[in-house]
Amino acid sequence: MTRKGLGRLDKNLKTNLKAYIQEVSSFFRSLFFVVVVLHLPCHISLSLPQIFLSCRLLSLRKFFFSVCDFHEGEWVKDDSYPLYKPGSCYLIDEQFTCITNGSPDVEFQKLKWKPKQCTLPRLNGGKLMEMITGKRLAFVGDSLKEYFRCEAEYSFVFKDYNCTVEFFASPFLVQEWELTDKKGTKKDTLRLDVVRKSSEQYKGADVLVFNTGHWWTHDKTSNGEDYYQEGSNYIEYNTAPRIVPEKIRVHLVPHSHDDVGWLKTVDQYYVGANNSIWGACVENVIESVIASLLDDQNIKFIYVEMAFFQRWWRQQSNAKKVKVKKLVDSGQLEFINGGMCMHDEATPHYIDMIDQTTLGHHFIISDKNLIRKKWPKNNLSPPKLFYVDKYV
Repeated sequence: MTRKGLGRLDKNLKTNLKAYIQEVSSFFRSLFFVVVVLHLPCHISLSLPQIFLSCRLLSLRKFFFSVCDFHEGEWVKDDSYPLYKPGSCYLIDEQFTCITNGSPDVEFQKLKWKPKQCTLPRLNGGKLMEMITGKRLAFVGDSLKEYFRCEAEYSFVFKDYNCTVEFFASPFLVQEWELTDKKGTKKDTLRLDVVRKSSEQYKGADVLVFNTGHWWTHDKTSNGEDYYQEGSNYIEYNTAPRIVPEKIRVHLVPHSHDDVGWLKTVDQYYVGANNSIWGACVENVIESVIASLLDDQNIKFIYVEMAFFQRWWRQQSNAKKVKVKKLVDSGQLEFINGGMCMHDEATPHYIDMIDQTTLGHHFIISDKNLIRKKWPKNNLSPPKLFYVDKYV
């Protein structure tokens, strides 16, 4: 959107934002508007509508900074580690005891993960024991949870809390099996229709923690040496054509990226006019996508640009709209971002991004039946903290 277009929008921006704020859920408002706090240049002169928006943003700072991304951080040294001595916990399998097996490296045991945005609290064993007083906490899976058991057993006597912490080894969760095919060849399989027998032992647990479910090595699964089994039928792990190592693997994401004006006008892009400049007809794209989705329930599509979709939508019959809503209900058709266009579509200024996204959302919330629930999606271009709705 150009600066000239922004001037026309300024007049009604405050009214539009108030209506938008009233109709969009408070959770989305927080995530959506807080983005501007991070990108607000201090030297910019703000108009009255922009000041109205900025004041709301300032009130959301506390909300934003209370959210912590645990994936971004670094390993730092903490001399209080390790929490238990190597070899002191009998629960650790012999092949996993590095020191016992001769590893000279011990300094890594003093490292802890520190997120950039916050402090990651250490496990409060006493508080946890209080929470599960009188209850059974059962871990089901492989060796990943053994660290917790060692730490807890090293620090606490469970009978003081009348609780039990149990571990059940079940690397696959489902039952391992052996099947003989028609040629007499025996095949190791996983019975997808049979839960592992150990499930009877943890059936009455108050809290169940699963941390696995697939443990076959990559070389076996990619070479087709192991199989899944359901009833008397078995299927190979990879039922698609064999992967050829020297070839490039291509993954297709059915996702629109229709220019809302670029080399041609918006109208020319939509109806397919003036194709000598650029061959594009968005109306045909939407029509063919909807027809394909209705014809095959196994395919999906993601659409972005509300500038085109709202034009197409308003031309449809009520019967057609009902069918499209069912496509979204089933998850075949998804809308992401909800703006008039993508954020890289000639909207380099943060106010332009807000304007075009607000206008797109205004179209969607104009019909109460269109809104379904929140669905975050990192779009193809900045800013990464914009969040979107999934609409019916």
